[in-house]
Amino acid sequence: MTLFPTNVDQSAEVSGRQLPSGTGTSGGQFDANGNPAGTLAQSLALDFVFAVGCYTVNGKDGSIGFSNVGLTAEYATCDNAGAQTGPFTTLFSIVRQYASQAPVRDSVKVDVAPGRYLVRFRREDAELAGTGGSNSVLSAGLRSFLQGNNSFADVSTIAIRPDLACRSARSISMPS
Repeated sequence: MTLFPTNVDQSAEVSGRQLPSGTGTSGGQFDANGNPAGTLAQSLALDFVFAVGCYTVNGKDGSIGFSNVGLTAEYATCDNAGAQTGPFTTLFSIVRQYASQAPVRDSVKVDVAPGRYLVRFRREDAELAGTGGSNSVLSAGLRSFLQGNNSFADVSTIAIRPDLACRSARSISMPS
């Protein structure tokens, strides 16, 4: 059982980028390297944020309603230089629906065959404009879960999950 994977890489190319309005396969996307040269990713995860919430506003009474956002990610194999070596295929295609004026963070993780990948991420619809609500999407990260050991020679790794409702974090002690 892996509680906390240790071989995870975070792509610096995508964090904080806004997904522009899209119309299906045209516009609204960005491309990024999924994992570093010389590594094999076994899972890819895209993190995204609706920084000011995701909702619609009823023009008659001001009530908050749901907003739907279509998101698609595709991936393709690449070589160590980052050149594409295979066709792009769908990693996931989802529709998320929220009615929240608070920030919403979400993530989608998908297992893939071990390899090095390029990833592109896009929204399928147009962003809400004006006073109709908000559904702008920011990319919060692209993570690759790399193939390799989660244990290391001469090092013990542990995961602690304290029940803070019953104990203070200061009362956790480790037997010697």
